[in-house]
Amino acid sequence: MNKKITSYWKLLRVNEWFGKVAIITILALSFGTKSYSPTIIFALYLINIFNNAFSFGINDIEDANDDALDPAKVNRNPLSANIINKNEAIIVVFLTAVFCLAISSIFNLYTTILCLASLTIGFLYSYKPVRLKSKPFLDLISHGFFLGFAQFLVPAVALDIPMTPAFLFVALMIFANSLFGDLYNEIRDYKVDRATNIRNTASIIDLRQYESQIHILHLLALSLTLIVSIFNLNPNLRLQIIIIATILFVISSFFPQKTKKRALAYSEPLMTLASLIFLFFIL
Repeated sequence: MNKKITSYWKLLRVNEWFGKVAIITILALSFGTKSYSPTIIFALYLINIFNNAFSFGINDIEDANDDALDPAKVNRNPLSANIINKNEAIIVVFLTAVFCLAISSIFNLYTTILCLASLTIGFLYSYKPVRLKSKPFLDLISHGFFLGFAQFLVPAVALDIPMTPAFLFVALMIFANSLFGDLYNEIRDYKVDRATNIRNTASIIDLRQYESQIHILHLLALSLTLIVSIFNLNPNLRLQIIIIATILFVISSFFPQKTKKRALAYSEPLMTLASLIFLFFIL
């Protein structure tokens, strides 16, 4: 039983993104003008958790045959590794969509519609008869929407958070961050994608020579997201967070390279911890 649960967890790839979801959810809440109960905050986090789980699960279901051809992915995907069967995977993945929509219905109709749109795009991104991820430019736009922009909007739509210019700018940067992240992954998977006839943006333009520049743009979008979000806070909270962030940056700069690489393996728990600290300041 435990092995099955571990396999489902692996199918949904929760370890790869749960910290990012926490950051996106809490950043959206930081633009609110009210205090929110822990129950409401957790419900919004769960909506985005199940949204992500559905998208990643569908991706692994649809990519199982392709992943079986890639030595780096064959054992990561429990379907291509023959640990679970496709019917089991479909049930687990579609349950996450049901949970996402069920929790979203607690808030308002617009939240449910937004979640449904995000789940639909996430499905079409990987679903082979459509496979948006193999359609140049649509791959980037769809990825930026369902794995970034939509999740940032969920708390705002659910709680009527004002969509100020600063909020919309951060939403755009989160969209860009997801877009550049997808492009970076396409460059990484260039050879495998060509072998499996996936024609995405990176494969038709061949952006491999610009990999470092795209990585810089990805980091720039992330940095602008955090800077604008922090400066949206009142001056006292802003100063406290900047001081803490500066101290952590200075301390980490003295870490040996081996320690930094080890820390990257724990990036999702660290991002979750950062989200909780940020939440402590804004409550």
